Amino acid sequence: MSAFDAANLLIQSRRGGPKPNTLPEQIRDTDWAYRVQALIIGDMGGKVGGWKAGLSANDPPSRAPLPLAGLRWSPVTLPLSQMPFGGIEAEIAFRLARDLPPIGQRYTLGHVADAIDAAATAIELVDTRYADFAKARPVDKLADLGSHFGLVLGVPLTSWRTLPLEQLVVRMTVDGTVVVDQTGGHSAGNPLEAVAWLANHLHDYGDWLRAGQWVTTGAIGGLKRATSGGLVRVEIAGLSPAEAQLLV
Repeated sequence: MSAFDAANLLIQSRRGGPKPNTLPEQIRDTDWAYRVQALIIGDMGGKVGGWKAGLSANDPPSRAPLPLAGLRWSPVTLPLSQMPFGGIEAEIAFRLARDLPPIGQRYTLGHVADAIDAAATAIELVDTRYADFAKARPVDKLADLGSHFGLVLGVPLTSWRTLPLEQLVVRMTVDGTVVVDQTGGHSAGNPLEAVAWLANHLHDYGDWLRAGQWVTTGAIGGLKRATSGGLVRVEIAGLSPAEAQLLV
């Protein structure tokens, strides 16, 4: 089975068709998964509003493009029926002020910081196109745009350099119940590390970060679920909060 066939399984699932258990064994590594991602984005119109980047000491780095149509400004309201898995993640996202094309050397934290014009609190909305999320392989989830459904962004902060990026104070609640409450502990240490990795990684695939795109840098406090709906609120000290009302 080709990457095209695998992508078609996920595209049909996104349209309400049958949910596969996994992708075929031919889809076995990240390069295959990235080919499937590109085909899915193409089917959705090809407009990329940003990227999600995952970087930690325990797992291989990964990325997925974010469809422009899935980026939303807080507050938002949406039916849980649109994303029945009900996954939610507290994140910090950064907006690019200019392109980061290949320059003949690797981008450093300084390079990417100079290219960022704003940061924002973000809620990544997580869903799955598989019959059983727990049984899908990591490569299956990666191919499925990293299980992405949408990204809810708070009001951007242009004076983001004042933020203590390695000691962010983060709180996520669902209808007032605290599900994440921590200081520091981002999987990359400094979330800008994820932006720098992504900037360099995309060059290997003939692509690069572009002005206006958002990069969200991975869950702070892990993946949570709001399967009963409710008001999801993420607060990061120094930033405006982000809210998503999930209706049952």
